[in-house]
Amino acid sequence: MDTESQSSSGAFVALEVLARWDETSEAVYSLKEATAEVGALGIEYPARAVDPGGVVRDMRVVVLSPLEASNLRGLIHDRIVALGALRNPIIGAAEATLVVDDGYALISPVVQGKTLDHLLEGGAIPARAAAEIALEIAWGLAAAHAAVLPDQIRPMAIPHGRIDSHNVTVSGLGEVVLTDYNVHAARSSGASKPDDIYGLGALFIHLVTADPLPPPPADPDAARDAVHEDIAGLSGITDELRALMTEMLDPDPERRPEIRSVARRLRQVIPHQDGLWLSAWAESVIGLPARQAPEFVMPTPTLVTEDYGPDEASEGNPAERKAKSTGGGNPRLVKVGRKRRSSVQVRFSAPVLIGGLLAALLFLGGGFKLARFYIDKHGLYDMFDGMGEGEGE
Repeated sequence: MDTESQSSSGAFVALEVLARWDETSEAVYSLKEATAEVGALGIEYPARAVDPGGVVRDMRVVVLSPLEASNLRGLIHDRIVALGALRNPIIGAAEATLVVDDGYALISPVVQGKTLDHLLEGGAIPARAAAEIALEIAWGLAAAHAAVLPDQIRPMAIPHGRIDSHNVTVSGLGEVVLTDYNVHAARSSGASKPDDIYGLGALFIHLVTADPLPPPPADPDAARDAVHEDIAGLSGITDELRALMTEMLDPDPERRPEIRSVARRLRQVIPHQDGLWLSAWAESVIGLPARQAPEFVMPTPTLVTEDYGPDEASEGNPAERKAKSTGGGNPRLVKVGRKRRSSVQVRFSAPVLIGGLLAALLFLGGGFKLARFYIDKHGLYDMFDGMGEGEGE
Protein backbone atom coordinates (compact mmCIF):
# COMPACT_ATOMS: atom_id res chain seq x y z
CA MET A 1 0.00 0.00 0.00
CA ASP A 2 1.36 3.40 -0.95
CA THR A 3 0.75 6.57 1.00
CA GLU A 4 1.71 9.99 -0.19
CA SER A 5 1.99 13.33 1.55
CA GLN A 6 3.56 16.64 0.69
CA SER A 7 3.80 19.87 2.66
CA SER A 8 3.15 23.33 1.31
CA SER A 9 6.89 23.76 0.82
CA GLY A 10 7.42 20.32 -0.68
CA ALA A 11 9.40 19.17 2.38
CA PHE A 12 7.72 15.78 2.76
CA VAL A 13 8.42 12.57 0.89
CA ALA A 14 5.97 9.75 0.27
CA LEU A 15 6.33 6.53 2.26
CA GLU A 16 5.34 3.03 1.23
CA VAL A 17 3.52 1.14 3.97
CA LEU A 18 4.09 -2.60 4.23
CA ALA A 19 1.86 -3.44 7.18
CA ARG A 20 -0.13 -1.63 9.86
CA TRP A 21 -1.13 -2.93 13.24
CA ASP A 22 -4.60 -1.52 12.53
CA GLU A 23 -5.71 -2.50 9.03
CA THR A 24 -8.57 0.01 9.16
CA SER A 25 -6.22 2.95 9.76
CA GLU A 26 -6.03 5.51 6.96
CA ALA A 27 -3.20 7.61 8.37
CA VAL A 28 -0.89 9.02 5.72
CA TYR A 29 2.81 8.81 6.56
CA SER A 30 5.46 11.07 5.07
CA LEU A 31 9.15 11.60 5.66
CA LYS A 32 10.62 15.00 6.40
CA GLU A 33 13.54 15.96 4.21
CA ALA A 34 15.92 16.42 7.12
CA THR A 35 19.33 15.14 8.09
CA ALA A 36 19.22 11.53 9.19
CA GLU A 37 20.74 10.50 12.50
CA VAL A 38 22.43 7.25 13.39
CA GLY A 39 20.81 5.80 16.52
CA ALA A 40 21.20 2.64 18.54
CA LEU A 41 18.68 0.78 16.38
CA GLY A 42 19.59 2.17 12.96
CA ILE A 43 19.16 5.30 10.88
CA GLU A 44 16.46 7.60 12.26
CA TYR A 45 14.38 10.16 10.35
CA PRO A 46 11.77 12.67 11.50
CA ALA A 47 8.38 12.05 9.95
CA ARG A 48 4.73 12.88 10.34
CA ALA A 49 1.34 11.20 10.15
CA VAL A 50 -1.80 12.86 8.84
CA ASP A 51 -4.99 11.26 10.10
CA PRO A 52 -8.18 11.28 7.98
CA GLY A 53 -9.51 14.24 9.98
CA GLY A 54 -6.45 16.29 9.09
CA VAL A 55 -4.69 16.03 12.48
CA VAL A 56 -0.91 16.01 12.12
CA ARG A 57 1.25 13.95 14.49
CA ASP A 58 5.02 13.98 14.81
CA MET A 59 6.51 10.57 14.11
CA ARG A 60 9.88 8.88 14.09
CA VAL A 61 11.14 6.41 11.49
CA VAL A 62 13.87 3.88 12.28
CA VAL A 63 15.51 2.08 9.35
CA LEU A 64 17.11 -1.18 10.42
CA SER A 65 20.35 -2.43 8.94
CA PRO A 66 19.91 -4.95 6.08
CA LEU A 67 21.28 -7.82 8.16
CA GLU A 68 19.10 -7.09 11.16
CA ALA A 69 16.07 -6.45 8.97
CA SER A 70 16.40 -9.88 7.38
CA ASN A 71 16.69 -11.53 10.80
CA LEU A 72 13.97 -9.61 12.65
CA ARG A 73 11.45 -8.83 9.91
CA GLY A 74 9.36 -11.95 10.46
CA LEU A 75 9.20 -11.55 14.24
CA ILE A 76 8.29 -7.87 13.99
CA HIS A 77 5.58 -8.58 11.45
CA ASP A 78 4.06 -11.36 13.56
CA ARG A 79 3.86 -9.21 16.68
CA ILE A 80 3.00 -5.76 15.37
CA VAL A 81 -0.75 -6.36 15.62
CA ALA A 82 -0.63 -7.84 19.12
CA LEU A 83 1.49 -4.98 20.50
CA GLY A 84 -0.43 -2.23 18.73
CA ALA A 85 -3.80 -3.60 19.81
CA LEU A 86 -2.79 -3.16 23.45
CA ARG A 87 -3.03 0.63 23.01
CA ASN A 88 -0.88 0.91 26.12
CA PRO A 89 0.85 4.30 26.52
CA ILE A 90 3.75 2.69 28.39
CA ILE A 91 4.57 0.40 25.48
CA GLY A 92 6.27 2.29 22.66
CA ALA A 93 4.77 0.19 19.89
CA ALA A 94 5.23 0.86 16.18
CA GLU A 95 2.21 1.85 14.11
CA ALA A 96 3.42 0.39 10.83
CA THR A 97 6.34 -1.04 8.91
CA LEU A 98 7.61 0.88 5.90
CA VAL A 99 10.01 0.89 2.98
CA VAL A 100 12.53 3.75 3.12
CA ASP A 101 15.21 3.83 0.41
CA ASP A 102 14.69 0.09 -0.15
CA GLY A 103 15.29 -0.48 3.56
CA TYR A 104 12.99 -2.01 6.17
CA ALA A 105 11.76 0.57 8.68
CA LEU A 106 9.30 1.08 11.52
CA ILE A 107 7.34 4.24 12.29
CA SER A 108 6.19 5.18 15.78
CA PRO A 109 5.04 8.34 17.58
CA VAL A 110 7.70 10.66 18.92
CA VAL A 111 8.26 10.09 22.64
CA GLN A 112 8.68 13.25 24.69
CA GLY A 113 11.17 13.30 27.53
CA LYS A 114 14.63 11.96 28.34
CA THR A 115 16.02 8.48 28.70
CA LEU A 116 16.88 7.21 32.15
CA ASP A 117 20.47 6.80 31.01
CA HIS A 118 20.62 10.54 30.33
CA LEU A 119 18.87 11.41 33.61
CA LEU A 120 21.26 9.26 35.64
CA GLU A 121 24.12 11.47 34.52
CA GLY A 122 22.83 13.93 37.12
CA GLY A 123 22.98 11.37 39.92
CA ALA A 124 20.69 8.84 41.56
CA ILE A 125 16.92 9.15 41.41
CA PRO A 126 14.90 9.42 44.66
CA ALA A 127 13.69 6.03 45.86
CA ARG A 128 9.99 6.88 45.68
CA ALA A 129 10.28 8.26 42.14
CA ALA A 130 12.35 5.22 41.12
CA ALA A 131 9.71 2.90 42.56
CA GLU A 132 7.01 4.74 40.61
CA ILE A 133 9.02 4.34 37.42
CA ALA A 134 9.31 0.63 38.17
CA LEU A 135 5.56 0.49 38.77
CA GLU A 136 4.78 2.10 35.41
CA ILE A 137 7.12 -0.32 33.65
CA ALA A 138 5.53 -3.23 35.49
CA TRP A 139 2.04 -2.27 34.28
CA GLY A 140 3.32 -2.02 30.72
CA LEU A 141 5.03 -5.39 30.94
CA ALA A 142 1.89 -6.92 32.44
CA ALA A 143 -0.03 -5.88 29.33
CA ALA A 144 2.65 -7.19 26.96
CA HIS A 145 2.99 -10.48 28.84
CA ALA A 146 -0.77 -11.02 28.42
CA ALA A 147 -0.95 -9.85 24.78
CA VAL A 148 -3.28 -11.65 22.38
CA LEU A 149 -4.08 -11.50 18.70
CA PRO A 150 -7.49 -9.75 18.61
CA ASP A 151 -8.89 -11.71 15.68
CA GLN A 152 -7.91 -15.09 17.09
CA ILE A 153 -8.05 -14.47 20.86
CA ARG A 154 -4.80 -16.42 20.95
CA PRO A 155 -2.31 -15.62 23.74
CA MET A 156 0.98 -14.19 22.52
CA ALA A 157 3.16 -13.20 25.45
CA ILE A 158 5.79 -10.72 24.25
CA PRO A 159 8.56 -10.09 26.82
CA HIS A 160 10.74 -7.05 26.29
CA GLY A 161 14.00 -8.77 27.17
CA ARG A 162 16.08 -5.59 27.41
CA ILE A 163 14.84 -3.61 30.40
CA ASP A 164 17.61 -1.10 31.06
CA SER A 165 18.17 2.63 31.38
CA HIS A 166 18.77 3.08 27.63
CA ASN A 167 15.30 1.88 26.64
CA VAL A 168 13.09 3.79 29.10
CA THR A 169 12.02 7.41 28.62
CA VAL A 170 10.45 9.70 31.23
CA SER A 171 8.69 12.96 30.33
CA GLY A 172 8.36 16.13 32.38
CA LEU A 173 4.86 15.00 33.31
CA GLY A 174 6.15 11.73 34.75
CA GLU A 175 5.04 9.63 31.77
CA VAL A 176 7.11 6.47 31.35
CA VAL A 177 7.56 4.72 27.99
CA LEU A 178 9.38 1.54 27.02
CA THR A 179 10.72 2.79 23.71
CA ASP A 180 10.95 0.72 20.50
CA TYR A 181 9.28 -2.28 22.08
CA ASN A 182 8.87 -4.09 18.75
CA VAL A 183 12.58 -4.08 17.93
CA HIS A 184 13.83 -4.94 21.41
CA ALA A 185 11.35 -7.79 21.76
CA ALA A 186 12.44 -9.16 18.38
CA ARG A 187 16.12 -8.85 19.24
CA SER A 188 15.60 -10.82 22.45
CA SER A 189 13.11 -13.33 21.04
CA GLY A 190 14.39 -16.01 23.40
CA ALA A 191 13.69 -13.93 26.52
CA SER A 192 11.09 -15.03 29.05
CA LYS A 193 8.79 -13.26 31.48
CA PRO A 194 11.12 -13.91 34.45
CA ASP A 195 13.90 -12.23 32.47
CA ASP A 196 11.84 -9.03 32.44
CA ILE A 197 11.30 -9.35 36.19
CA TYR A 198 15.04 -9.58 36.80
CA GLY A 199 15.71 -6.70 34.42
CA LEU A 200 13.19 -4.50 36.23
CA GLY A 201 14.76 -5.25 39.61
CA ALA A 202 18.23 -4.52 38.28
CA LEU A 203 16.98 -1.26 36.77
CA PHE A 204 15.57 -0.14 40.13
CA ILE A 205 18.93 -0.75 41.81
CA HIS A 206 20.57 1.23 39.02
CA LEU A 207 18.17 4.14 39.51
CA VAL A 208 18.62 4.51 43.27
CA THR A 209 22.41 4.03 43.23
CA ALA A 210 23.32 5.55 39.82
CA ASP A 211 25.50 2.46 39.28
CA PRO A 212 24.43 -0.54 37.18
CA LEU A 213 24.05 -3.84 38.97
CA PRO A 214 27.08 -6.07 38.24
CA PRO A 215 26.48 -9.44 36.56
CA PRO A 216 25.65 -12.14 39.13
CA PRO A 217 28.01 -15.04 39.80
CA ALA A 218 27.30 -18.30 38.02
CA ASP A 219 26.78 -20.18 41.29
CA PRO A 220 23.17 -19.68 42.52
CA ASP A 221 24.11 -19.47 46.19
CA ALA A 222 26.88 -16.98 45.50
CA ALA A 223 24.45 -14.98 43.34
CA ARG A 224 21.91 -14.81 46.18
CA ASP A 225 24.59 -13.65 48.60
CA ALA A 226 25.65 -10.95 46.16
CA VAL A 227 22.05 -9.76 45.76
CA HIS A 228 21.54 -9.60 49.53
CA GLU A 229 24.76 -7.64 49.88
CA ASP A 230 23.80 -5.17 47.15
CA ILE A 231 20.33 -4.59 48.56
CA ALA A 232 21.59 -4.30 52.14
CA GLY A 233 23.79 -1.42 51.05
CA LEU A 234 20.81 0.62 49.84
CA SER A 235 19.79 3.55 52.00
CA GLY A 236 16.32 5.01 52.42
CA ILE A 237 14.53 1.86 51.23
CA THR A 238 11.67 0.31 53.21
CA ASP A 239 11.90 -3.30 54.31
CA GLU A 240 8.96 -4.25 52.08
CA LEU A 241 10.70 -2.81 49.03
CA ARG A 242 13.94 -4.59 49.94
CA ALA A 243 12.11 -7.91 50.19
CA LEU A 244 10.44 -7.37 46.81
CA MET A 245 13.73 -6.55 45.08
CA THR A 246 15.36 -9.59 46.65
CA GLU A 247 12.68 -11.82 45.16
CA MET A 248 12.83 -10.14 41.75
CA LEU A 249 16.62 -10.62 41.56
CA ASP A 250 16.58 -14.26 42.64
CA PRO A 251 18.88 -16.32 40.38
CA ASP A 252 16.18 -18.98 40.01
CA PRO A 253 13.60 -17.75 37.46
CA GLU A 254 10.91 -19.96 38.98
CA ARG A 255 11.20 -18.16 42.33
CA ARG A 256 10.70 -14.68 40.92
CA PRO A 257 7.23 -13.15 41.38
CA GLU A 258 4.82 -12.69 38.49
CA ILE A 259 4.73 -9.22 36.97
CA ARG A 260 1.21 -8.37 38.17
CA SER A 261 2.20 -9.31 41.70
CA VAL A 262 5.21 -7.00 41.38
CA ALA A 263 2.96 -4.14 40.28
CA ARG A 264 0.51 -4.65 43.13
CA ARG A 265 3.23 -4.79 45.75
CA LEU A 266 4.94 -1.70 44.38
CA ARG A 267 1.66 0.17 44.51
CA GLN A 268 1.30 -0.77 48.18
CA VAL A 269 4.81 0.21 49.29
CA ILE A 270 5.23 3.46 47.33
CA PRO A 271 3.11 5.62 49.70
CA HIS A 272 5.31 4.53 52.62
CA GLN A 273 8.56 5.26 50.80
CA ASP A 274 10.52 8.46 51.40
CA GLY A 275 11.51 10.83 48.63
CA LEU A 276 9.92 12.94 45.92
CA TRP A 277 6.96 11.68 43.97
CA LEU A 278 7.66 10.98 40.32
CA SER A 279 5.58 13.91 39.04
CA ALA A 280 7.38 16.42 41.28
CA TRP A 281 10.81 15.00 40.52
CA ALA A 282 10.18 14.92 36.75
CA GLU A 283 8.90 18.49 36.72
CA SER A 284 11.92 19.77 38.63
CA VAL A 285 14.55 17.79 36.70
CA ILE A 286 13.09 17.48 33.20
CA GLY A 287 10.65 20.38 33.13
CA LEU A 288 7.12 20.56 31.84
CA PRO A 289 6.79 20.26 28.07
CA ALA A 290 5.90 23.36 26.12
CA ARG A 291 2.26 23.52 25.14
CA GLN A 292 1.79 23.42 21.40
CA ALA A 293 -1.35 24.05 19.42
CA PRO A 294 -2.43 21.00 17.42
CA GLU A 295 -1.51 21.09 13.75
CA PHE A 296 -4.08 20.38 11.08
CA VAL A 297 -3.90 19.77 7.36
CA MET A 298 -7.11 20.87 5.67
CA PRO A 299 -7.99 18.86 2.58
CA THR A 300 -7.98 20.77 -0.72
CA PRO A 301 -11.05 19.82 -2.80
CA THR A 302 -10.41 18.71 -6.35
CA LEU A 303 -13.34 19.64 -8.56
CA VAL A 304 -14.14 17.36 -11.47
CA THR A 305 -15.81 17.82 -14.83
CA GLU A 306 -19.30 17.94 -13.34
CA ASP A 307 -18.37 21.14 -11.46
CA TYR A 308 -17.60 23.05 -14.64
CA GLY A 309 -18.80 23.29 -18.14
CA PRO A 310 -16.99 21.25 -20.80
CA ASP A 311 -14.91 24.27 -21.85
CA GLU A 312 -13.89 25.20 -18.31
CA ALA A 313 -13.13 21.60 -17.40
CA SER A 314 -10.77 21.21 -20.34
CA GLU A 315 -8.70 24.12 -19.03
CA GLY A 316 -8.18 22.39 -15.68
CA ASN A 317 -9.13 23.16 -12.12
CA PRO A 318 -8.11 26.71 -11.06
CA ALA A 319 -7.81 25.62 -7.43
CA GLU A 320 -5.60 22.73 -8.43
CA ARG A 321 -3.44 24.95 -10.66
CA LYS A 322 -3.01 27.38 -7.76
CA ALA A 323 -2.10 24.56 -5.38
CA LYS A 324 0.52 23.26 -7.79
CA SER A 325 2.00 26.71 -8.32
CA THR A 326 2.39 27.26 -4.57
CA GLY A 327 3.53 23.71 -3.83
CA GLY A 328 0.35 22.83 -1.99
CA GLY A 329 -0.35 19.13 -2.10
CA ASN A 330 -2.57 18.34 0.84
CA PRO A 331 -4.73 15.21 0.60
CA ARG A 332 -7.43 16.10 -1.90
CA LEU A 333 -11.13 15.45 -1.64
CA VAL A 334 -12.94 14.55 -4.87
CA LYS A 335 -16.48 15.83 -5.14
CA VAL A 336 -18.47 13.96 -7.77
CA GLY A 337 -21.96 14.48 -9.11
CA ARG A 338 -22.40 18.24 -8.83
CA LYS A 339 -23.57 20.33 -11.79
CA ARG A 340 -23.12 23.91 -12.75
CA ARG A 341 -25.11 26.37 -10.69
CA SER A 342 -27.07 27.55 -13.72
CA SER A 343 -28.11 24.01 -14.60
CA VAL A 344 -29.33 23.01 -11.13
CA GLN A 345 -33.13 22.69 -11.28
CA VAL A 346 -35.75 21.21 -8.96
CA ARG A 347 -38.19 19.05 -10.92
CA PHE A 348 -41.25 17.05 -9.85
CA SER A 349 -43.20 14.59 -11.94
CA ALA A 350 -46.77 15.41 -13.00
CA PRO A 351 -48.46 12.82 -10.68
CA VAL A 352 -46.65 14.32 -7.70
CA LEU A 353 -47.78 17.84 -8.55
CA ILE A 354 -51.40 16.75 -9.11
CA GLY A 355 -51.44 14.77 -5.88
CA GLY A 356 -50.08 17.71 -3.92
CA LEU A 357 -52.71 20.04 -5.37
CA LEU A 358 -55.56 17.65 -4.51
CA ALA A 359 -54.28 17.24 -0.97
CA ALA A 360 -54.20 21.02 -0.50
CA LEU A 361 -57.79 21.38 -1.77
CA LEU A 362 -59.05 18.62 0.51
CA PHE A 363 -57.31 20.20 3.48
CA LEU A 364 -58.85 23.62 2.82
CA GLY A 365 -62.31 22.18 2.16
CA GLY A 366 -62.24 20.16 5.36
CA GLY A 367 -61.29 23.23 7.34
CA PHE A 368 -64.23 25.25 5.98
CA LYS A 369 -66.71 22.45 6.77
CA LEU A 370 -65.44 22.10 10.32
CA ALA A 371 -65.73 25.83 10.96
CA ARG A 372 -69.27 25.96 9.61
CA PHE A 373 -70.39 22.99 11.75
CA TYR A 374 -69.03 24.67 14.87
CA ILE A 375 -70.80 27.97 14.14
CA ASP A 376 -74.14 26.25 13.43
CA LYS A 377 -73.99 24.41 16.75
CA HIS A 378 -72.71 27.12 19.10
CA GLY A 379 -73.52 30.26 17.23
CA LEU A 380 -71.34 33.27 16.75
CA TYR A 381 -69.51 34.40 19.86
CA ASP A 382 -67.29 37.41 20.11
CA MET A 383 -64.68 36.80 22.77
CA PHE A 384 -63.80 40.45 23.14
CA ASP A 385 -67.43 41.42 23.71
CA GLY A 386 -67.68 38.77 26.44
CA MET A 387 -64.62 40.14 28.18
CA GLY A 388 -66.04 43.65 28.03
CA GLU A 389 -69.31 42.55 29.66
CA GLY A 390 -67.45 40.89 32.53
CA GLU A 391 -65.49 44.03 33.22
CA GLY A 392 -68.60 46.19 33.23
CA GLU A 393 -70.21 44.16 35.99
